[in-house]
Amino acid sequence: MSDCFEKSELVGRVKDAMDRGVKPAASASSSASASATSSTASASGSSQFTQFGELLETPSLQPEEGVFIFLHGFGDSGRGFASQLPNLLQVPTLRYVLPTAPSMGGMRSWFGMGPGATSESIAYVHSLVRQQLARGVPADKIFLGGFSQGGCVAVRAALSFPQRLGGCVAASTFLSFGGRSPVTIAEPNRRLPVLCVHGEADGAVPLSSGQELTSTLRSQGVTVDFKSYPGMGHAYCPEEAADVAAFLRQRLRRPSVGGGRKSLEKLTAKELKALLMDAGISTIDCFEKNDLVEKALLL
Repeated sequence: MSDCFEKSELVGRVKDAMDRGVKPAASASSSASASATSSTASASGSSQFTQFGELLETPSLQPEEGVFIFLHGFGDSGRGFASQLPNLLQVPTLRYVLPTAPSMGGMRSWFGMGPGATSESIAYVHSLVRQQLARGVPADKIFLGGFSQGGCVAVRAALSFPQRLGGCVAASTFLSFGGRSPVTIAEPNRRLPVLCVHGEADGAVPLSSGQELTSTLRSQGVTVDFKSYPGMGHAYCPEEAADVAAFLRQRLRRPSVGGGRKSLEKLTAKELKALLMDAGISTIDCFEKNDLVEKALLL
């Protein structure tokens, strides 16, 4: 379905499935073999999440600096982005983790309707983050992102994770569907950097949905950078890819704060200020380097 972003039939199928309030299927196959661009193809890694589809990884082309967990849109799959995403972004130091949603009513979907509809997918994404932590990836070098329906889950999963993550990319997405749903924000991610990108000609998820997401999160203290693209529909464009890549590269280059006070004290005052400013924290009252370190410890 990766080539169907602009087709009216797909939009109709999205609305029909949501209107039906379809339930997840009992299971989803995860036995497909890896493509040439994927390092692995496996099940979700936990019997708790057997209904989710195959999980693909695309290795970094240069020494790894971080991980980008990206969630596809309705009706698509992780495999649909396995070659597209690395080629679009051109960030060779990123490893990509590409999960696949459960099957609902014959279509891949991260959630149905009703209160708490996204909770199971959020728990699954949290389990993927913990897998990366177990592999030694610093929490602030793990990025979440998603397109359309996947972006809704990615934002909620990133904000509610109990450790400070590197950032989140919300592409052509929304915060809630069919009514307002409260957003859970864990204190470590209260100032999580979020990049919201949206096409101004999006006929499936209107530009106003991205604007509403941005204003809602900003009202709760989240640092959101919103960018829109004239003429772009429910798809992506080179300008958007360049903005997403810049967002990721900027944060990959910065030192990790996971090492505590000792690692922070090794940073220059300029590096510490950049970390704090990225988190939306003022440094105007910091007169000594130690003042910057103390604030950075709160991240």
